[in-house]
Parts: sequence; C-alpha cells; structure tokens
Amino acid sequence: MFLYGIAWSFWVPYAAAMFSIFYVFAHPCMRSIVSKQVGPSEQGKAQGCISGICSLANVISPIAFSPLTALFLSEKAPFNFPGFSLICVGFAAMIAFMQSVMIRAAPPLSSRRVSESCNHTEP
Repeated sequence: MFLYGIAWSFWVPYAAAMFSIFYVFAHPCMRSIVSKQVGPSEQGKAQGCISGICSLANVISPIAFSPLTALFLSEKAPFNFPGFSLICVGFAAMIAFMQSVMIRAAPPLSSRRVSESCNHTEP
C-alpha cells in the first residue's frame, strides 16, 4: 500500500502488485491459527466471529476511506498528495499487523481432554 501511495513512476504500481500475491495467504493462515485454539464444538463460533469481523471491515473501510480519497483527489485538498488515502490504508494495515504479532498464542487444546470432557457423563 505504501508503494501505491508514493508511486513516483508508472511502473511502481505494477511492481507493487507482485507483493500483493502474499495477501491471499492471510485469511487461510488466520483461520487455521484460530481453528487450532478452540475445541471441536466451538469451530463454528470461531469461524463465524472471523467472518463477522471481516464483513464489518468490508462495510466500514469504504465509508472511511472513500471520502478521504475524494478529498485528496479534489482541488480542495489540504496539501497535494493524491496517494494520501493509500498511505492511511497502509498505516491501518501495519497497525493491525503489529497488534496481531503481539498476541500471545494459547497452548493448543489436547484432543484427549476434549474427548474426555465430551464423553463424561454424571451418574
């Protein structure tokens, strides 16, 4: 996103697009990590929560960044920087990445404990 925002030549967005291929790995990796942290009976809740957060972000981000883009592409821009909204998106993504790196992973649930708790019946 930073390269898109400060593109100084016509070829820079094309070169930056090569890095976006790694973006396709983000959602499967996130879902896999979450899947390993919850029990088998909680998979639907965990995956539904992730889908809800992603859907909310898909609704909120255009509401926030479209007016910012329109402002900086207009003649009333506070300063001349047409890629400013892209830089803001890049900073938001970097903040989210830094927060995700700081999350401590909980130890994975043992399948033995889960199966014992599911099969346990009281007299």
